[in-house]
Amino acid sequence: MSSFLSHNSLTKQEALQRILKFCCQSFDFLNQQPSSSIQNLSDFLEHFFHHVSLDWIHSSLHQDGFEKFTQRILTAWKGIHYRSPEQNSTLTFHDTKDQTILLALNDDQPFLVDTMVLGLKQQGLVGDVMIHPVLNVKRDGQGFLQNILKSNATDPSVVCESFIYVSLSKILNSEQKQILLRILNQAFLRLSNVTNEFPIMHHHLESVAKKYSVQKDQSHAQVADFLKWLGQGHFIYMGYRYQSFKTQKPFQSPCYGLYCDPSFSTEIDQPKMPQNFFSLGRHFKTDQPLLRLLKHPVLSPVVRDLRLETLHILEIGAQDEVLGSHEFLGIFSRTFFTHLPSQIPTFSERYFNILDRFSLSPDWHDGKTIIHILNSLPADEILYFSDEDLFTTCQRLFDQPNRLHLIDRFDSFHQSLTLLIYIPVARYHSDIEKKLTETVLLFLNARLIRCYLLKDDFFFVRLGLVLILRPHSYL
Repeated sequence: MSSFLSHNSLTKQEALQRILKFCCQSFDFLNQQPSSSIQNLSDFLEHFFHHVSLDWIHSSLHQDGFEKFTQRILTAWKGIHYRSPEQNSTLTFHDTKDQTILLALNDDQPFLVDTMVLGLKQQGLVGDVMIHPVLNVKRDGQGFLQNILKSNATDPSVVCESFIYVSLSKILNSEQKQILLRILNQAFLRLSNVTNEFPIMHHHLESVAKKYSVQKDQSHAQVADFLKWLGQGHFIYMGYRYQSFKTQKPFQSPCYGLYCDPSFSTEIDQPKMPQNFFSLGRHFKTDQPLLRLLKHPVLSPVVRDLRLETLHILEIGAQDEVLGSHEFLGIFSRTFFTHLPSQIPTFSERYFNILDRFSLSPDWHDGKTIIHILNSLPADEILYFSDEDLFTTCQRLFDQPNRLHLIDRFDSFHQSLTLLIYIPVARYHSDIEKKLTETVLLFLNARLIRCYLLKDDFFFVRLGLVLILRPHSYL
């Protein structure tokens, strides 16, 4: 070990060769099954440390010592040797002297690490180290490892697998392991069902957008533009179904994603739909929205703990009769939040409507200030604001830039509450986020599910709090 640490000029490849030599000298490695060939181990190390820096390897060796560092690697190496052919995921726990190591094997798919982090968070756990190599492996009929390959292009029996290594900050007891095992198995199964049906749900979104785009009126075209934009990676599909307003059976098959999960679809449909969500009549009225967004009080069970969104898109017949509604369930992606509200299709027109009410040009200084205020609102929240709400918000912030402002919005079910607290930059200090959050939670008797702080060149610092109201809440 000392000779390894003394050569800080080693390349990463040279460092991996030394680690391979140390592992091969280990008693544990020599007692592995025959499939544990040196070549397989070498290929595994290359994948395992692919996204790990050489500095991290050196610092881990200094911090953990040679024996513990090698044991980590061999624990991970053992973890890929078997995967049950009958299970969606293979999860195993390994205890060391001071921590529990969790290993997970799945078919490679999107959002596995996000879902793992979400499952750990639900149990108040954090991974000290999380490493996520993706391996092309060949297994026998019983699930035991045969080979690790560079590519699966030439052999259909080779499977691309995701391997997640997590070292937890403490040792879990048997009950904690069983609870975490149940949560993660259910989450990974749900994620697999959802991601497998991404293409068909995306196809339905594109079909609705295409149908709307051929209509001549502006409202249909705006909905089509918004749907096409969401389909470009700005929305993570969690479910799709069609609700008919013409038959006794409200939801017609097929349905996809979480809508097909009996244990979760009941939870989604449990809150009653708000009254007049769609003012339905025999014929479609021009002042009726073609698309409505609904933010659920229910959190997504996979990917990230955001409240689920539902896009309800009306289906209009040839005689302008309302036939039903397409429902897309999901959450906005990370790329969605990188866009200013003014960059979201159909919203720019609302900007100009608000500027017209102020009798301002976007080229004027005051007009740019109003646009800056509008862009300061969170992109997902601004979609739920009416034009009147936006105008009132702009007026308050524009007229009183030195005061603290509170903007509140209940969800349609009146079960969750979003608070946007605007703090003048001159009055902001580092402790105010904690003090305001604690005060709000105590006063409202609510549970915090999301908190974020936005600081930029705007003349307000924004504190966002998303709350679930408890029974007998003050509100």
